Amino acid sequence: MFANTSEPKQTAVDNNESFTDTELEPLRSEVQWAINSLKDGKSAGCDEITAEMLKASGEAGITYYHEICTKIWKTGEWPEEWKRAVFIILPKKGDLQLCSNHRTISLISHPSKMMLKIIIKRLKNILETEVSKTQAGFRKGRGTRDHIFNLRNIIEKFREIDEELHICFIDYSKGSTVSYTNTYGKHS
Repeated sequence: MFANTSEPKQTAVDNNESFTDTELEPLRSEVQWAINSLKDGKSAGCDEITAEMLKASGEAGITYYHEICTKIWKTGEWPEEWKRAVFIILPKKGDLQLCSNHRTISLISHPSKMMLKIIIKRLKNILETEVSKTQAGFRKGRGTRDHIFNLRNIIEKFREIDEELHICFIDYSKGSTVSYTNTYGKHS
């Protein structure tokens, strides 16, 4: 049903091929791709650098940011201004006295977004080779519809052969709201 994935390979990202070598420092073509993929018209972070400024920096900018990305990759240390964010609270509709009627956005540095795009693209490509073929949710080109289709087929087959079928669904959507404070005390 799903295509078999091949071994990780190193390729340039110019034609959107996969790149999965996490040891190899960022390629110049990856930096160029990341800069070009930044969305225009977005607010700048603390450093006041916009996506349009990065794109307008041309070849010199690509070379400059490639050197910075390479240094980050080797040392694991990000420039301080890339680590800062400005949080802005935006009102939604309704009673503005309620916290739930507000949402927060964070403005981060566009150069930081560029580096994050490179990391995320590599991680996504690695995950495609590591995650089970049966995992459909949150994967490009796949969805839960595939599993619903399979489930309907299974139900239909069991009806045809007049056999019992037991199905269990678990809703993990509220799992993070569970309080474990009592549990921690009992096990420590």
